[in-house]
Amino acid sequence: MPESLGTIELLARELGRAFQPLRTRLAGGDAINLLAELGLRFPPQLAANSQFTAALASGANAASDLPALILDLIASAEAENVQQILHDAQQIIAKVETLISAIDTIGTTLHDVGPALPGMIAAEVQDFATHLPTMLLDYVVSTYLESYYPTVYNTLALIGIAERTPQAGGGDAAHPPFLQRRINLGQISSLLQSPQDVVRTIYGWGDDAVFTGALLLTRVHQFLASLAVPAILRPPSGPDPITLELLIFKLRPKTDIAPKGLELILDFRFPAAFRVSIPFFQPGWTLEAAADVEFDTALSAIIQPPLSVNIVPPAATTLQGDTHLALRGASPTAGQPFRVFGKQDGTRFEATSISAGDGVPGLDRVQRVPVRQAKLYVHDRIWFAPVGMVSDPSIFCSTLPTKLFT
Repeated sequence: MPESLGTIELLARELGRAFQPLRTRLAGGDAINLLAELGLRFPPQLAANSQFTAALASGANAASDLPALILDLIASAEAENVQQILHDAQQIIAKVETLISAIDTIGTTLHDVGPALPGMIAAEVQDFATHLPTMLLDYVVSTYLESYYPTVYNTLALIGIAERTPQAGGGDAAHPPFLQRRINLGQISSLLQSPQDVVRTIYGWGDDAVFTGALLLTRVHQFLASLAVPAILRPPSGPDPITLELLIFKLRPKTDIAPKGLELILDFRFPAAFRVSIPFFQPGWTLEAAADVEFDTALSAIIQPPLSVNIVPPAATTLQGDTHLALRGASPTAGQPFRVFGKQDGTRFEATSISAGDGVPGLDRVQRVPVRQAKLYVHDRIWFAPVGMVSDPSIFCSTLPTKLFT
């Protein structure tokens, strides 16, 4: 899309996107389930109440034009029609304003008719209705960011501006489990004034009576996941606390110290039998490494409030066993030669396989070079190298006529 949308126009488009799902649910007769997702399930009689259905219809009608208006704005941007872009943006903003007003009306109507519904507690319904506009706006903004900009949402969650907290409910039909969503814009000023107090309030960082580290690691994991970083969050298991793992790093709560903090571990650990094979520049060549040795040690850092870091060196480790490193070349077609060096139409050395290495199992010396079915081509003549295991590469030179090197 051409970069024809200014700040206001972009805001209008995103507002339309944010409120479109709400319009769909209000118009689709899903209001009862929507309210249940906010924490209170009403009986079916609410959907039959004429005052409430009229308020819902008002909200749905207010947002009914949003999809078409968003498409109009996009089309105007693609056509680079500046005047039409401004007009479409103003239309979207006006519709969103009408929808917000309709949400207030829904809350007021629910406050009036809800207490008389069977099985409902009047004071609870009135409190719910009073906060309904705020809860709906938080729901709209949160679900919009979760869907369109998950990294932004999880960044806001990490610093306490966005919250998503599972609630167990009350154990009856009117109080189902739900996911409470909140947008705390007031947190922005608190972050600017005293970020340390914000972290203490959200995570208990610096408050040993509250801090467990679970919420902090959970939100860090969600943030990393939104960036497609392959981090793993392992739940507590026996004596092991909740742990966030990323490659060779582990982050977990450290609660046996004062003040409580975090432990970051750089974990160097290899199993007793370790093998790896890596392509080495040219097709057919691989670099192979192996270790018949167990190595287990770690470097850790203790992080404590407000932000002190102490490095804990690893314990002394004895390393025993064998390590192997080899460079191997082989034809991708079994039994067929491949070119070790030289040009295909000139002087070249071919073999079906060749390897060289230090400490490779089955080899006695560094100089031991196994070669299979080797041929040397010089000026269309074929010189055969010894077939089988060649312990000394200088044998190749001693088997060739001296005229090849003059």
